[in-house]
Amino acid sequence: MYKILIFLLILVSIPISVTYTPYTNTCVGCHDGSIAQYKRPHNDTVMCEKCHNTNVHNMKYIQPNGTLGDKSTAATCIDCHEKGVPGFNSPIIPNTKHSSKIGNGSIWGTYWGNDRNNISCLYCHGNTKHDTIALGKIKNLTDDPTNIRNGSINITTWCADCHYNGLVNNFYRGDLWSPAPPLINVQNTEKWVNHTNYINDDVGDIKCRTCHINGGQIEFSNQYVHSIGGMCVDCHASVE
Repeated sequence: MYKILIFLLILVSIPISVTYTPYTNTCVGCHDGSIAQYKRPHNDTVMCEKCHNTNVHNMKYIQPNGTLGDKSTAATCIDCHEKGVPGFNSPIIPNTKHSSKIGNGSIWGTYWGNDRNNISCLYCHGNTKHDTIALGKIKNLTDDPTNIRNGSINITTWCADCHYNGLVNNFYRGDLWSPAPPLINVQNTEKWVNHTNYINDDVGDIKCRTCHINGGQIEFSNQYVHSIGGMCVDCHASVE
């Protein structure tokens, strides 16, 4: 019995590898970082030929309409994950608005806000289209056990883990980005007050939604963090 238990423990500890198609196996055989730039299927699920066809000497690129064509008109993150590209089962997010108003995060730079050049996507996730984990740095926020992908915002704490490094949050990871996302537990006289008293030891995303909403009571984190809006001045007159 003891030997069987040890065997089972070893068995479950062995990582299960993704089965690639023969063509993709050929691609990754060269794209190992020594012969050619290291690349793997997007999120370890989208095979190379799905986006590039099977002729390495006549490389094509997936287009917004699902056909294959020129690199200059290739589908972007926005095309795949907001609109959806025919033939792909991409996770769909809302029209990206993570601090797009001049009254909030967009004043910090062009890496915030709604854009058609993937600037916001690249700031948060990095260039991960050929990575096995497409989340990029965001994956570090899942160290917090409350952060379930598309989890209920009654539980998740994605916002605080990027923006609040107070004592009540042991999972702050905002310092992984450069520049770091603005902290809300500090006083910024020109732009906002210290949010600590608003949070009151509750760093849940549901607390953030009280003021930062975008056209409705969004319940799930995947929708909420990609479509944040609402500012105090939406309800209260701005004081100059």
